[in-house]
Amino acid sequence: MDIDIQQNFFNGQIPKFIANLSVELWFIGLANNQLHGAIPIEIEYLTGLEFLILKHNFLSRPIHHINFTRLQRLERLTVEGNKLSGSIPSTIGNLGMLSFLGMSFNNFNGVIPPSLEYLHNGSPSTILHGDLKPSNVLLNDDMVAHVGDFGLAKLSPPFIVGRAALWQLKDLSGMLLQGIWCLFSEYGMGGKVSKEGDVYSYGIILLEMFTGKTPTDPRFTDDLHLHIFVQRALPHEVMEIVDQNILYERKNHAYTGCLLSVLTIGIQCSMTHPEDRMKIKDVLGELLKIEYSYGK
Repeated sequence: MDIDIQQNFFNGQIPKFIANLSVELWFIGLANNQLHGAIPIEIEYLTGLEFLILKHNFLSRPIHHINFTRLQRLERLTVEGNKLSGSIPSTIGNLGMLSFLGMSFNNFNGVIPPSLEYLHNGSPSTILHGDLKPSNVLLNDDMVAHVGDFGLAKLSPPFIVGRAALWQLKDLSGMLLQGIWCLFSEYGMGGKVSKEGDVYSYGIILLEMFTGKTPTDPRFTDDLHLHIFVQRALPHEVMEIVDQNILYERKNHAYTGCLLSVLTIGIQCSMTHPEDRMKIKDVLGELLKIEYSYGK
């Protein structure tokens, strides 16, 4: 059984009695209508569902309360082009059959659920972000990282999540160039989108955040780029290249060791050859060691 009413002018909310439909319902297609309001939590009871296509409506409100774990047959989930907000449900990471996830053009934010690591490393169809850069990583008052954009995310093999307007930037001539540098330095010379590409971008993020310099800094030329700039300074000149705004009064030996350790991870993640880069699980392990050694 399937429901397909895409490309119409239906409005109103998705009715809660949708849960009363047959458990044999495998396809719901409501895309490109004028539906609004919340996605009903009752949808989690449609355990036979394989395709849930809700993109390009006016759906809003958070979806973190929906237990997607119940939908173990779900292969395709598309909600892009709505006004959904709040955090990404951690239960999405439990969908072992998921091969396509579309979440762009929404207002999602919050901490990235650790369960999504499965979709990046454990799932048959790996999710690749493809757009990691400082402007997509926000820190709250407790210095917890939040993500603000999944617009260029991709699944491999080859399911594209959706393409957002590159980035919402006020200065397209400057900030846009900074944003695309990480992408094209890795992918623009013929490289395929990959997990190693995401690791590369993460390494560049670390180097940018702790040096205060962007890959498009005027001092960088063909022979000198951000990776080389930091690499040449390690280990003895680390305090000379660190952004002075983050130093404050902590110019002591322990603080120097912390910065050196973090920048070393950034270097190891942004190596030219993908096979030379750290595995992301190893990155997490090293960061936890740094937190334990130098944390409060």
